[in-house]
Amino acid sequence: MPEHAPIIEVQPPRRAGGNVASPSAAARLPAFIAGPADAAAKLGALKVLTIGVGSVGGRVVLHLARLGLASLWLIDPKRFKAESILTHDIDPRSVGKFKAQVTARRCKAISPATRVFAGRVRVEDLPVDAFADADLVVLATDNLAAEIEVGRRCVRFGKPLVQAAVHGDTLTVQVRVFGNADQQSPCPACGFGEGEWRMLNDQVRFSCDGSGAALVQGALPTMSVSSLCSLAADLAVNQVLRVALALGESVLDTCLEYCGYTNRSVSSRLVRNARCPAEHARWRIAPEIKFLSACSPADLSRVAGFDPASASTAFAVEGFNWVESGMCRCALPQAVRCFVPEARQRAGRCSQCRSSIRVQPIFEHQVVSAALLGAAAGQPLANLGAAAARCVWLSNGDESVLFRAPHDQRLP
Repeated sequence: MPEHAPIIEVQPPRRAGGNVASPSAAARLPAFIAGPADAAAKLGALKVLTIGVGSVGGRVVLHLARLGLASLWLIDPKRFKAESILTHDIDPRSVGKFKAQVTARRCKAISPATRVFAGRVRVEDLPVDAFADADLVVLATDNLAAEIEVGRRCVRFGKPLVQAAVHGDTLTVQVRVFGNADQQSPCPACGFGEGEWRMLNDQVRFSCDGSGAALVQGALPTMSVSSLCSLAADLAVNQVLRVALALGESVLDTCLEYCGYTNRSVSSRLVRNARCPAEHARWRIAPEIKFLSACSPADLSRVAGFDPASASTAFAVEGFNWVESGMCRCALPQAVRCFVPEARQRAGRCSQCRSSIRVQPIFEHQVVSAALLGAAAGQPLANLGAAAARCVWLSNGDESVLFRAPHDQRLP
């Protein structure tokens, strides 16, 4: 993960005069009709990852904290602006501060027993396995690229996804629930049309519901009123409860839409778009390996059931790129053939001129094939420059497998 975008665990706030005892979430939890008898325990074991903690997502996590969840991850790289006061559940003292950190501290104050993590980071910069430990993901952003990335990661690890959005002009709220039961399940990008894909290519931000070109906001922030954002958050949390506790008929792969102009709500099915260009691949998570860096790419291939010599076998080590060669003052290509941290632009020193070997992008590979690794595939990752490896991804073209270091070697 980039050093400028850390994920931190929030600690309980200090209170003058000692800590005030926090009530159990079960104290006000109703007896849901046909719901589980151990609803409080189920919620107390739930781990939720939330992408976007603005006018909608910020309210969602505050509600979730009141349910006494096991863990909450809040991911948002943005700061509150002066205009945020008009739609967000904040006061003027929060302006200029990071959304994730401010909101995470509020969540921790509400539920000290919940482990709360704040990340000032784009979802694209999260560790490759960040979604693997969550039970459910909530999405509330105004960024098309983030929607696609969240959908891709939820499909990979089979995580239910609840997406909440508003369209202020029509007083409309949408809450979509993606079950991700398999790789044939729908994803957020399945509903995008040509206009959305064109705007993605043009790197234009737009309204986060993604249901059609008519809702596109261009480069402007999503325009709404505070009450509509609050309604979207409330409905989203209701869907989270229904998914987590299996309340009523299944809401997986459905879209709930409410229009304030007509006071009508409609629930419809979500289906996979066969022409969706977004990745719909499922990843298999291998059992944790205590000393991952002591394994070679060939070893991991065999554990995964792949042919380590096959041309279709490919590898990727999180946080590292495979560098074939670089340039030094000798002005001649210098063989490197090892993994180099992706943020580093140097790969050792030349044995002749002793100057730094500069990484050349054309010879740098985020994903490296078995053919390119050659004999190096038989060497431990530690010998190949990746002693700090915490995740390794392998693919044979048809199947993908993720290897992970033990939990104490990973981010929380």
